[in-house]
Amino acid sequence: AAGGGDAPAARVSEWRYAVGTAQYGSGCTLFFHPPTGVLVEVFHGNGWFRFRPRPGAEVCWCNSCGNLGESDFGAPDVVTTLEQGGGASVPANGLGTLDEDAYWTTRVIGGGRGLELINSDEERLVLDPGSFVWLSHPGMNKAVVLRPPGEGGAEGGVRTVTRAEGLEIIA
Repeated sequence: AAGGGDAPAARVSEWRYAVGTAQYGSGCTLFFHPPTGVLVEVFHGNGWFRFRPRPGAEVCWCNSCGNLGESDFGAPDVVTTLEQGGGASVPANGLGTLDEDAYWTTRVIGGGRGLELINSDEERLVLDPGSFVWLSHPGMNKAVVLRPPGEGGAEGGVRTVTRAEGLEIIA
């Protein structure tokens, strides 16, 4: 879990978000962390998401099995809006449900340190300042971790680990 001396309530509000429509009409919510440029696009209705680890980096997708691949954002207009200062700060109490079917629900964790998204397939996406951990449903036993360079002496970047290792990171 991310540490540091910042006031916890300020951490989750570092993330900005906006709702949009991706290609083929899929609803999505995008989360942007301006200090680091991390951007995450979550699709409403399935466990897929796309992300960019930093400005200028390749965009990747992650499916509900934890497989990664190259992609483009599905709602590039919303990406532009967020990068130009639009959208809204994530509220201190989270966003509730992301869609009318309540596939994804959100809650603030760690005293305001981060935002956790949980879907009805038991997948979890935890957004910490400038990083994230995605956990597969328990039967898949995978996690995808994005950490910034230098955190804990690590190189940073994206890696795939077991679900248990992902749980240790967000504990």
